[in-house]
Amino acid sequence: MVDERVERVLLYRLGSLGDHLVALPSYRLVRRAFPRAEVRLLTNVPVSSKAPAAKAVLEGTGSVDGYMGYTVGTRSIWELLDLRRQIAHWQPQVLVYLAGARGLRAARRDSRFFRMCDVPWQIGVPLTEAMQLNHFGKTATEAGAAELEPEAARLARNLAELGDARLENAASWDLVLTGMEKQAAEVAVGSEALGRPLIAVSVGTKVQAKDWGRENWRALLGRVAEQYPGHALLMVGAVEEREASEFAAADWRANGGGPVVNLCGKLSPRESGAAMAHAKIFVGHDSGPMHLAAAVAVPCVGVFSARSLPRQWWPVGVRHKVVQHRVECEGCGLETCIEQGKKCIVSIGVDEVMGAVEEVMRYGVQERSWKGEYAMTDERPALLCISTYEKGQAFLREAARLGCRVELLTVHKLRDADWPWESLTEIHTMPEDLTAQQALPYVTRLFKHRDFKRVVALDEFDLETAALVREHLRLAGMGETRTRYFRDKLAMRGGARNGGVEVPDFCGVANHDLLWKFLSSTEGPWLLKPRWSASAIGIKKIERPDEVWPLLEQMGDAASDHLVERFVPGEIYHVEGITWEGSVLWASAHKYGAPPMQTMHHGGVFTTRTLDRKGEEARELLKIHERTIRALGMTTGVTHSEFIRAKADGKFYFLETAARVGGAFIAEVSEFASGVNPWVEWARMEVAALHGEQYRLPELRKDYAGSVICLARQEEPDLSAYNAPEVVYRLKKHHHAGLIVKSESAERVRELLEQYGERFLRDFYARMDAPDKPRD
Repeated sequence: MVDERVERVLLYRLGSLGDHLVALPSYRLVRRAFPRAEVRLLTNVPVSSKAPAAKAVLEGTGSVDGYMGYTVGTRSIWELLDLRRQIAHWQPQVLVYLAGARGLRAARRDSRFFRMCDVPWQIGVPLTEAMQLNHFGKTATEAGAAELEPEAARLARNLAELGDARLENAASWDLVLTGMEKQAAEVAVGSEALGRPLIAVSVGTKVQAKDWGRENWRALLGRVAEQYPGHALLMVGAVEEREASEFAAADWRANGGGPVVNLCGKLSPRESGAAMAHAKIFVGHDSGPMHLAAAVAVPCVGVFSARSLPRQWWPVGVRHKVVQHRVECEGCGLETCIEQGKKCIVSIGVDEVMGAVEEVMRYGVQERSWKGEYAMTDERPALLCISTYEKGQAFLREAARLGCRVELLTVHKLRDADWPWESLTEIHTMPEDLTAQQALPYVTRLFKHRDFKRVVALDEFDLETAALVREHLRLAGMGETRTRYFRDKLAMRGGARNGGVEVPDFCGVANHDLLWKFLSSTEGPWLLKPRWSASAIGIKKIERPDEVWPLLEQMGDAASDHLVERFVPGEIYHVEGITWEGSVLWASAHKYGAPPMQTMHHGGVFTTRTLDRKGEEARELLKIHERTIRALGMTTGVTHSEFIRAKADGKFYFLETAARVGGAFIAEVSEFASGVNPWVEWARMEVAALHGEQYRLPELRKDYAGSVICLARQEEPDLSAYNAPEVVYRLKKHHHAGLIVKSESAERVRELLEQYGERFLRDFYARMDAPDKPRD
């Protein structure tokens, strides 16, 4: 919208440096919408100065022509009447409301006041809950941290009738620093510091609830000095923060850090921004200096309290790292926290902040581009990983180690799970139990400002979502049809049989005539299996043909999501595989102790072990596995496939496969036996494919390994009595007992698992009924 008839526009925005910096795109939108108008800003008069804080940052940007000031929270009727008189005398035709969300009652009161000032046109007054909230109209709990929009985006959304605020455009955020401001900054920093890589730090804050503590800052800077010798330290902030900055820099000096330049109180805010533009990184509180640093394209590490909700006030950009702990009282807005003792921020450790500093320093300063979410370009290739279960940490770490920008989409309840936070650029959440079609909008929303090159499903139950996303957005990787062969038990059986692989007799249940003929012509018992479930979840054993019909009737329309298979008694095996460009590069054959179906439905101890590579079983399994993978059309990825050796005829039959890593610590068993962790190698393949490079296996070992795991009666089982020298790993998980053994001898591994399995039954074993649907 452009209206050249408007001659006077009044902006209303309160706050200090950061508040006005995040509003810059909105200020410029108003200027474009009313190009002939004089624009004045009504803002608060700071206690410490007669000049509005806004002027300290907006001067020179061309956004505002003049200022009106008043004391926030005043109850003086005379001051309010005087303010009304000033506004009415100036006769603005438009009010653009950019004040922070303070509730519907405050918004209505402000609207009435400006009507009393005879302002005819009001824009952006947040008179609905959706305009007040920084999360697309949802509650914070429902939306989750990943859904919360930044304050800049909320302001722009409320001014949508004026047009696009161009949040992605660099010009919207430009401070338009003058030559004199840049020269003043260079003189203040000095040639010695400018000749070194600079680390900018601000330890001050005027809000008690945001204060991380002097001792923490001192310890952190001591660590930074040790890690980055030869760097210079640039301290910025208000004059009142000069002494605190000197205190914080003491350990930097003591640990041999480079020169320290304390500019607190020596430069204007804009000159401070010009000084920080020379820095490689900024570290500080949620503060004006942090927003200044982000505005001049410096990657930031922000130490945040939870007084504001996640993302609401994070620095603009995606190359920043924010350390913020979520607590039940988050979003309190308190300036002084007494009752809770600032637990949200004091719980943040120096190690955690140091880890964030190291990650940001690893990639250095990026050139600013605004194709991302109001962001500096992050030149690392981007991976989006989807996992609605807590798994895949090794994949996430390896992908990040190889130089990728890794973002994770999970469900709301796993937002604070044990993810490798140091490896994730960002984490996003969505509700539980969504179909692939329902999940699609949550994924496509992330693509608005992110150029993800690959989408990876870390769990079997997310394969359909990832496949749909690839089809929908035309990305590389398996689409929906190919994914069915690694997800749908009916499709994979048909595909394997067509490829010449032995499969137990089976039949779909959609056509009851065909099913009746199948039951009449095959010998029972049979298994009724969900086509889309994993492992033994949801499987029901049927002894007589007439038992199947009531079960199908109960299922209604969901019946066709099942199949019936002849039950084949025997021993269960699994093969872990790595396939690259259609060739199976690595496969390892293993044998379960009790079959997983028996363990899940009847209880017991789970064991699995590497088979003797020279033995007949292993050699035969690897041949069948390769035929299966080729028949199902796997091109590149990892697989977990299961086979059964029938007692009746001694043949191996294909049971199922999945384009995922085996659960129950099978990846660790593989790593100890072969030197191959499928999670890690999967990440390496994804990165190699992304770069158009060839993937190569790591150097292989020829040891043997096995695991024994069960639910435990004890909350923290004591495994100290299991002290054979072959024990290489002990599981640490509530109410679980587990360990991994490793040996050069496959027979020794088998002996230990048999012994330990019996002892686990006596010492730890507890039973839980098999779930009808998957659990975490």
